[in-house]
Amino acid sequence: MAKYVALIFGDEDVWLNSDEATTSAILSEYGRFHEEYGRHLVGSGQLKPNSTAKLIRTTGDEYTVTDGAFGETKEALGGYYVIEADDEATALEIAKHVPAPGGFVELRPLVDLG
Repeated sequence: MAKYVALIFGDEDVWLNSDEATTSAILSEYGRFHEEYGRHLVGSGQLKPNSTAKLIRTTGDEYTVTDGAFGETKEALGGYYVIEADDEATALEIAKHVPAPGGFVELRPLVDLG
């Protein structure tokens, strides 16, 4: 079986400024997703907000560390699922159902390092 990562991008404001009912509805979507596709999920995680990110740039032996993620877009990487599937078509069908309120999902195959 191959592994794929479904990267979840969305507007952080949806999470940071949502009321209890909206948050509950979003979490219910994730619950339904896990019930339906949990057998294909081998890992997942939610990232803290962009404001907690550190960017590390390397030039030769020099390292520069800056606060926060850069981006001119509202959609930030907020989490991921690692999906195990027989083929890309199956992984794509699963990724279509990953909740991404106010955003989108990017599906990429993982390199098999043996």
